[in-house]
Amino acid sequence: MVADSIANDLARFEAMLEVFERYLDGTELYRKVPVDLPDGGHEIATMSVGVMLDLAEALWSASGSASDEESAAISAAFARFTHERDENAAAYEEKLKRELRSNLDAWGYYIEDCQDGEATCADDFPSEVRKRMRITGLLAEAERRGFDVAAERARVAQLDADLRDLFVEDAAVFHGPEGQAARYPATGFWWLYGCPRRGRD
Repeated sequence: MVADSIANDLARFEAMLEVFERYLDGTELYRKVPVDLPDGGHEIATMSVGVMLDLAEALWSASGSASDEESAAISAAFARFTHERDENAAAYEEKLKRELRSNLDAWGYYIEDCQDGEATCADDFPSEVRKRMRITGLLAEAERRGFDVAAERARVAQLDADLRDLFVEDAAVFHGPEGQAARYPATGFWWLYGCPRRGRD
């Protein structure tokens, strides 16, 4: 999940919007995008449908503290994203499903390693669980858009069951976006509260 200032996240989102239509027309799942940050810095950001959804979520979440100028810019960016997504619906669906399957594969490989007793499984969990967060966001968007992701939803359920067999819950631990535990309660996001058992050394 993206976590930065409104200005920086908006700069990233707008930079990706500049190439969004070309990205949807192309075959690449991930694209490098140069971003000029408001503080004068520069970065090369990785673009994907999932990254853009993360940025949109971060901007929406922070919009209550945005200035009037920032609020207007966020509204304009969201409108452009919606328009270009809808104008290229088939390509958008294809990209989203590819990214969802890619993250499911990577998450599945990680859980298999944990099942095999990989020693670093527990230590790697805070970074690996970001894939599960990305899967959640992509699934939610797919269902909002009416895409058929029944097979992907079933695979998530199986992977969650596999993880539960290994999982040690800990209500004092939160692996989600910093300061946003209230938005991700343990009732719905149990996999953010704890980690898999430690494997063999």
